[in-house]
Amino acid sequence: MISLNTLLVGPVARLPWRVQTKLLIAFLAIVALLIALGAVGLYELSGVNRQTEELIKSERKIAAYRQVQHDTTSQLYSISSALLVSDERTLDSALRQLNQFGYDLERLQFVAKDEIKLLGKVRQEYDHCRRDAGRRADPQRACR
Repeated sequence: MISLNTLLVGPVARLPWRVQTKLLIAFLAIVALLIALGAVGLYELSGVNRQTEELIKSERKIAAYRQVQHDTTSQLYSISSALLVSDERTLDSALRQLNQFGYDLERLQFVAKDEIKLLGKVRQEYDHCRRDAGRRADPQRACR
């Protein structure tokens, strides 16, 4: 096995320079390695930061979708009970609730800008449902 002395120390010792020059070169080499290590560390840290920002955006989307899911479920129950009761006051309350759902859709459009097609479909269905519920020509067919 070749020793460290013959690989690194031997050739440096045979150089015709003074010891101070050799030490200065070794010091500058260490400084260069530290700078390179710092640059690699900053590059990796920026990558982690980018992933963290993407994770935060995903969490915001998830929160908005969960809110829409919760509101949709509650409105489904509200509209179902309003259609069963067929009371004018209950139907008006369900229609008001349905109109307020538009705010959740606007929030979704702000948070999930990259899913325009899906949000367009949801907005189309929402407008259709709201229009049918507003007309109340046949309350049993609203939002189908």
